[in-house]
Amino acid sequence: MTGQGDQKPPAPNTNLTLRGLTLEEEIALEAYREATKAGLSSADNAADKVLTAAISIASAYAALLALVKPEKEAAPTFLAVPLLALGAAAAASAWSLGRGVPSLSRLDVAAVRDAVDKTVGSKRKWTGFAVLLLIVALGTAAWVVIRTYGAAAP
Repeated sequence: MTGQGDQKPPAPNTNLTLRGLTLEEEIALEAYREATKAGLSSADNAADKVLTAAISIASAYAALLALVKPEKEAAPTFLAVPLLALGAAAAASAWSLGRGVPSLSRLDVAAVRDAVDKTVGSKRKWTGFAVLLLIVALGTAAWVVIRTYGAAAP
């Protein structure tokens, strides 16, 4: 009696022949390549725009705090809350930009497609999170400005 581990693997199929791609297969492959490039590029462009917006808004908010004297004295932590949210939005979008397609241990169509899909999905999730943080930061900044500078803020 032999155990399961003693069985030999099946012999490789030696009847395989190589053939060229058909026109339809070439078109499908090229369309997939372009879609992959477009998906990664689109996700990176969105993250780049959110990063630029977060840095620009943080700069404008910091300039307001530095240049305009508030009517009421506010605690520095109170004033810094929007900057923290803007920094977190910038960090999330920068993280999204830094995500790349991982190297694969096996190169087959399903593994490559899965890796690209996961990377694009991850980039979109991090960019969406950055947009959410940006919205929170804008709302918080508006609330802080109104509380600090009064309803008739410059």
